[in-house]
Amino acid sequence: MVAQRARATAIAPYSLRARPGAAVAVPVTWNEMDGLDRPDGFHPADMEDRHVQPCPLEGAKPRGVGTAVVDALENWARN
Repeated sequence: MVAQRARATAIAPYSLRARPGAAVAVPVTWNEMDGLDRPDGFHPADMEDRHVQPCPLEGAKPRGVGTAVVDALENWARN
């Protein structure tokens, strides 16, 4: 999850956006990008059909914060 501009918010995949219209944050493939009219084009009613398709995040390699950082944060949070 990465915010691409100042004051933008990051959100987990398949979460409802805290914006009017209850758009859903849906991961898409690069090939799907050209066919999208708007970034808020997916809504709860679209999810049944969407979940029949393979998730674009399957097989994605995690990047960014490593396990050592996560472990350190969890240890810090416990103390």
